[in-house]
Amino acid sequence: MSNIAKEQVEQEQILNDIRSDPNLDPVRKRALVKEAEQSFSETKQDSSKTVFNVANTMVGSTAMVVPLIFAKSGILTCICVLIFVGLVSYYTCDLLVIHYHKNETDVADAVFRILGRKWFYFFSLISAALLFIAAIIYFILCCNVLYTLFCGCLQLFFGLSDFPAKDTLVLSQFSYQWTGIMIGILIFFLFSMKDSRQFVRLNGYGIYCIAIFLLFILGIGFRNIFTKSLTMDESLADGVKVFYVKMMSDDFINVLSTFALAFFIHNCIYPIIKLNRHQENNSRDVCFGYLLTGIIYSSVGIFGSLGVLCGPNDICEAPRKANTVMDYFDPRKPVSYTHLRAHETGRNLVCRLLLEKKK
Repeated sequence: MSNIAKEQVEQEQILNDIRSDPNLDPVRKRALVKEAEQSFSETKQDSSKTVFNVANTMVGSTAMVVPLIFAKSGILTCICVLIFVGLVSYYTCDLLVIHYHKNETDVADAVFRILGRKWFYFFSLISAALLFIAAIIYFILCCNVLYTLFCGCLQLFFGLSDFPAKDTLVLSQFSYQWTGIMIGILIFFLFSMKDSRQFVRLNGYGIYCIAIFLLFILGIGFRNIFTKSLTMDESLADGVKVFYVKMMSDDFINVLSTFALAFFIHNCIYPIIKLNRHQENNSRDVCFGYLLTGIIYSSVGIFGSLGVLCGPNDICEAPRKANTVMDYFDPRKPVSYTHLRAHETGRNLVCRLLLEKKK
């Protein structure tokens, strides 16, 4: 039997299994049959594409925060936590992959089949709450990153520099709030798309954004490695000529929560693996996807934490309220307190005293 004929037989068997399932009501049967028929018309992808889609789904706005986490909590501490959280996350995700059936398009379908209707409703409620919280976090991250990016572009191309602070409510000019409104409008149009397969296709283009961001992080990291003096002894660092690189600390709670969110892909793993041409390789491909994600996060964290030790203008301290790596290159950022004190003279001593008084 040819591969095409064999695939048609398998597809027909899947549809028959759905129609003959006594645990499904007629409405749900029709919905599952429709989803299965749509999935049959989708183009199958190779294992390499599946690996990149898994990694691309996990690597997102969290990468903007990872350099700060590495810089504050220590490089070795973050790598150890990353490995631990990544292994736990992969193990739990692989359990879902092992119990995947071809006629299921979502994890909720597997929960309904294995645990029953009550657990299906409970899972749907918990997933909705979790995804809602994650959406708020990612929305705030996107606003922080894009506002800094927009301010830099407006300053570079139009010479504008008077931008309001993020914690100031301003609607009379371009501000942090207008950035959130623009992102909200974009999200509204995305949610109005009826064909959910478009999201999977759009997600595939994100790998190019990840590549560009990774090159940027590697660039600023290597710049400081070859042009600045780095030390692991805090007593030798002055924040101007010699910079301290923290390796270990006991501050791992924020690292745990960050990487728990970074490696979370469980709710959307089925739409990815169902397009895999070689279903027998699903577990292997997901494993490689997690491995690739771990390498990307490690590279971003290590080189990003070294890259943000000093900004492009040798203003060598990040803003106190830095939320993402972009805040280290914020054009609205004033000269840092460390930079002022390192070049202090009798004439500007009053500047330091005023800064300390404000603290």
